[in-house]
Amino acid sequence: MLVRRVLTDTSYRKDGPGSSGALWAGVLGHRTLIGMDGPPHRRMRRALTPLFTAEAAEKVCRRVLDAPLADLRHQLLDGRQVDLVAVARAGAGEVIAALVGMADPVGLTEAADQVLGMVRLANRSLSAAQNRRV
Repeated sequence: MLVRRVLTDTSYRKDGPGSSGALWAGVLGHRTLIGMDGPPHRRMRRALTPLFTAEAAEKVCRRVLDAPLADLRHQLLDGRQVDLVAVARAGAGEVIAALVGMADPVGLTEAADQVLGMVRLANRSLSAAQNRRV
């Protein structure tokens, strides 16, 4: 019951000031899940649900991660040092790129880095000029 109350609490805004949603809504627009509420949000979630089942996620992960993880395994078995943060970051980029249909996961990661590089602790949002540039 408490979980439902928290999840349906309309005073919480996923795109409120200082949130990551506010940052990405400025970049991606408001026709994304993070910028939607109410019936449009529910319709979009229902439409996207098949992409995020355990079976679908496993299929995507196998397709894009089997080779890099096999390579990682060989490197570790050979006793080589591995940057696991870089491996996890690249893997996450590969999965996200596959989910959204992007051909270039490196470009996705670089673009996200550029956007996040513009954000400062004192001001966790982008200016209108920065949003246009992104």
